[in-house]
Amino acid sequence: MLLTLLHFWLPVLSVLGLAAAVAPSLGPVQSAPLGALVLACGVLVVYSGERLVEPGRVPRPLRGPLWAVVGAAVVIALWCTWQTPRRLLPVALLLGMLSVGYELAKRHPLAKTCSLTCAWWLGCTVLPFELSLESWQTWRLLCAPGPLSMALSVAAGAILCDHKDTNADQMTGVRSVPAVLGTDLTIFLTSLLSFGAVWLAIQAGGTALCLCAFSMLTLSPLVRLVAQPLWGPLLVDAALAVPGLAMWWFGAY
Repeated sequence: MLLTLLHFWLPVLSVLGLAAAVAPSLGPVQSAPLGALVLACGVLVVYSGERLVEPGRVPRPLRGPLWAVVGAAVVIALWCTWQTPRRLLPVALLLGMLSVGYELAKRHPLAKTCSLTCAWWLGCTVLPFELSLESWQTWRLLCAPGPLSMALSVAAGAILCDHKDTNADQMTGVRSVPAVLGTDLTIFLTSLLSFGAVWLAIQAGGTALCLCAFSMLTLSPLVRLVAQPLWGPLLVDAALAVPGLAMWWFGAY
């Protein structure tokens, strides 16, 4: 039961940690607590809601309390968005559309990976700070080495999580990356993405982001481990949580 809760809520810690790790490479931007709260609540709703609607994924005693937590997160996210509608609303709507299209995107090799990466990339760099998608300066910052390193790490993690469904995807015709490319080429792809993330993190001078990318690089060849239904995604989420842990425990940026 504890592992189930960890599987639900570790992504919330991951996005907040990644946002904090990306902040130094964005320059002198002002933090936006309401936006960070929208980000945390949105991730909680998407990840918990997806698992709650799948039969057998959640033990019966947890279903009621988890639905209550998801409902409260929706209310909080809507309230925060309403407080700053001009800045948060376009981003929140875009991320909501990406989340809704997640299930449809699963049937295409790169669509799911790209939509998930885009959601985390925008969410971690725009929502927690006083940035607006209407500003050219925002898009320039989004393409800085720090945010791009984070995006490549997230992309590698999304592909690694697909390993656990490879056999089922091949049988049902779902064209996930491992089902299409096979194990060896998928390892090469995730290693390449992770190496690129390490290089960009070094360019950005971000120790925490470098640790995250290196964690993904370490997990890339461990297919049997990341293919386990519960432990695989947990390890990927833990790797994405490394920046937050490095900053909170060791003060490493």
